[in-house]
Amino acid sequence: MKHLAKFCAILCLVSYACGYAGETEVQTSGQRTQPAGAKIVNCGEIEARAPMGTTAAPNTELGYVNVLPELETPKFKPGCPNIEAKLGTRFGIHVVASGSARFSIVPLVTRVTHPEIRNPESGQDTSVDQWASPMNSGIARYTGWSFDKPWEVVPGRWRIEILDAEDNVLAAQDFTVTLKK
Repeated sequence: MKHLAKFCAILCLVSYACGYAGETEVQTSGQRTQPAGAKIVNCGEIEARAPMGTTAAPNTELGYVNVLPELETPKFKPGCPNIEAKLGTRFGIHVVASGSARFSIVPLVTRVTHPEIRNPESGQDTSVDQWASPMNSGIARYTGWSFDKPWEVVPGRWRIEILDAEDNVLAAQDFTVTLKK
């Protein structure tokens, strides 16, 4: 479960996503518990831009994810869910989380399931990467994948999911990745 690292985290990381698929309880200090959710509001390839830095993500192949500006809305290209990939391509979902109170922090996880990828540096094969993606309730966040290494550019079915703290899937988007000619 490590490879996705790249781009996908964005402190308070995710943005809008395309569907709602479950609920979980979120507790905030002194407030009663209420279901958490996530809704995808956009998806696809985004215009490439340099990350602000990285943050540790131990359940990813590279051990980190890139961080983008939290409140900046990425510019999505048309064509979701079809992605023509090459080195540098970035794609993902824009998600709005819901929780116990507007703007509260909702503890979420991004999970990316992809065709098997072999890291030539470690010799490991992976097909799932995931990292913590806490989000503010009611504020759109982006999370996704960035093809930063040549060996990561693998065609096939890719899936980005938003999970709650108990690993329940709250939102999911499938992508068909092909190689750019």
